[in-house]
Amino acid sequence: YAGQVVLAKDYLRALRLRRPAARALDALLAGVDAIAAPTLPTVAWPLDTAFDKVYPDFPGGSSVGGAANLSGVPGLFLMNGVGESALPTSLQLTGRALGEESLLAIGIRYQERTSFHRQRPPGL
Repeated sequence: YAGQVVLAKDYLRALRLRRPAARALDALLAGVDAIAAPTLPTVAWPLDTAFDKVYPDFPGGSSVGGAANLSGVPGLFLMNGVGESALPTSLQLTGRALGEESLLAIGIRYQERTSFHRQRPPGL
């Protein structure tokens, strides 16, 4: 977990940025129910291998949802296919602050129209 350590100074800076980030996301989400984006810039990586060993060109980590995490808005991750070696890919829905119910309704409708969430890796 060494790569997951957050220094106190970085944590305090993130707290200072949280409110402006939340306001910016609120403005971005005005007039829409959610934003859809790839969950990761890659396909999933094998469980027995560290992310940075599989994808050394992504030193910042695996998730593209950092802004949503920082600002505290809800996010929902949904499988949307498979990539290399049958490893799953997914999309992230980001919703408005306190918009969990709306975001979950979108996710339910998505899963009613697709079957990705029923797929299982070979051998499971």
